[in-house]
Amino acid sequence: MRARHPDMREGCTMRVLIADENDIVRRGIRSVLEKSTCHEICAEAADAASTIEITKTINPDVVILDYLPNYLGGAAIVSDIRCAHPYTQIMILTQYVERDLMRETLEAGARAYLLKSEAVDHMLLALDALASGRTYFSTTVSTSLIEEWASAP
Repeated sequence: MRARHPDMREGCTMRVLIADENDIVRRGIRSVLEKSTCHEICAEAADAASTIEITKTINPDVVILDYLPNYLGGAAIVSDIRCAHPYTQIMILTQYVERDLMRETLEAGARAYLLKSEAVDHMLLALDALASGRTYFSTTVSTSLIEEWASAP
């Protein structure tokens, strides 16, 4: 289990960076998080370069991240963020259900993986899990990962 950010204690506000190329998605995530007193949106980014630069500058507790274009892939950006800030938790929020993408980003250090179609039901639960140093996977993701694991030789 990965350690929590040293400044992230129970009852404290979690600083969140929202990284998605789609403005309407960022606004939707913001809308959900603004209803919570436990989460502060500290920044938004629309591309990978901005995400990495902002992460280096403000050191958020959590990055909510979709696969961003113009980068080496989801696992590469996760790895770059984790190298720069090992305590920053990464939640993948995407439409992609491909097992290879899931496995690669999780191996790179993502601690939560949600599908956009399930985000409303799972986002706050995932953030709570990350604040407690736990992982979180939506139902569809968990099922897919367990099926892959069970079918492995």
